This record gives sequence, structure tokens and C-alpha cells, in this order.
Amino acid sequence: MKVEQRLSLLTLGIIALQIFLVFFYIHHQSTLIKLSYQRQKHEHTKFDRLAKKRDLTHGLHASQNLSQIKDFALKSDMQKITLDQIKTVPTHEHAAT
Repeated sequence: MKVEQRLSLLTLGIIALQIFLVFFYIHHQSTLIKLSYQRQKHEHTKFDRLAKKRDLTHGLHASQNLSQIKDFALKSDMQKITLDQIKTVPTHEHAAT
């Protein structure tokens, strides 16, 4: 081969390699951006779920607080019940026997 042909092949090889590296870099950057958006979405979901967990925990503690239950019952004009007002409803298991 002539020297000119070798140089042109070498030049074409170097150009092809540079084009490949540019496309690889663009692909890499687009993947990083996509993963960054996914991470941001997951963090937002995590914070929403933590806030919901906190609200549910506060609700649970409030439902177990006897003084708040008593205050709610008094504000709602609920009456105390007596034992003669309680009726037993038979279940299917007891009805079959």
C-alpha cells in the first residue's frame, strides 16, 4: 500500500473512533439524566409516603388516647350504655350447633 492510502485509512479510523466516542458520551449523558429524574421521582414518593405514615401514626395515637375519645363522645352527645342494652348476635358457628 501506498503511504497516502495508509494515512487516509488511519485518518478514517480516527474519525470513526471519535464519532463513536461522541455518540457514546451522548448516550451516557442521556442515561444519567433519565436516572436523575427517576431518583427525583422516587425521593418525592418517599417523602409523600413518610408524610402519610406520620399522619397515620398521629391518627393511631389519637384513637388510642382515652381522654380524646371521651371528649369526642361528650361533644357528640353520646350516652353511656348499660349491660341490658347489649344483645348477643349468634354467629353461624353457634347457630349450627
